[in-house]
Amino acid sequence: MAGFIPGALEVLLFTLAIVIMVKVKPSLAPRSTDIFPFKEKVKSLKDVGPILIIFLVMFGGMYAGVFTPTEAGAVGAICSFVVVLLTKAMKHPWEGLLSALKLTVRTSGTIIIIVIGVMIFNTFVAMSGVAAALSNWIVAIGLTKTGFLIIVFLLYIILGALLDEVSMVVLTVPFYMPAINALGIDVIWFGILIILAWQLGMILPPVGMMAFVAQNIVKEPTIETVYKGCIPFAAALVVIEALVIIFPEIALFLPNMMAGK
Repeated sequence: MAGFIPGALEVLLFTLAIVIMVKVKPSLAPRSTDIFPFKEKVKSLKDVGPILIIFLVMFGGMYAGVFTPTEAGAVGAICSFVVVLLTKAMKHPWEGLLSALKLTVRTSGTIIIIVIGVMIFNTFVAMSGVAAALSNWIVAIGLTKTGFLIIVFLLYIILGALLDEVSMVVLTVPFYMPAINALGIDVIWFGILIILAWQLGMILPPVGMMAFVAQNIVKEPTIETVYKGCIPFAAALVVIEALVIIFPEIALFLPNMMAGK
């Protein structure tokens, strides 16, 4: 729930960025000369139906308390496979399922190895007292909540360009938690700020995982061109991060309302 309002802000600012870019350079999105009747436009939406159903089943069940977010992922996978079977969107669905399962095993295995290594590392951190010392140092120098969050934000931008989300969180949060508690920072608010910083890190060089994904889909432009295209959206994310830091209620309003606060 904490992500709904920041997510809506992203949609608005990304849309605004696109509108401004097209106004400045109309060739980025030339107007279509084709005219389609309203009936044909409605008919073209038929392929959106299955996606909408999967979305409603996952999020509806999750927010109704039928299943957890993790279970919602499993339900979404099952629904997706059922849709593939019913719509015959895949020529060889069982081969596709086997391929997806193999990829899942490889990905899950990688994450599990990372988590095991990080658990050992976190135990070392706890025993060494580094996290507690960092917390005490932050309190001693009088660093404010805002100052601490800005430092974390900048660090996550760098890490987001170099590490995947799981590695980044499990490696860093144990360091931050004592300081977060000492400064009285709401954990949900901090989580939303981390997610926004991830998004920014994942489109910025030198790695920017999502930039490479976009370049692989479009094929034509170089990765440098994709990075340039990401700049307006990166600026929008920085603005949203700043707004959420300055106005925590952007992230906390809905959770607090649901909790009756």
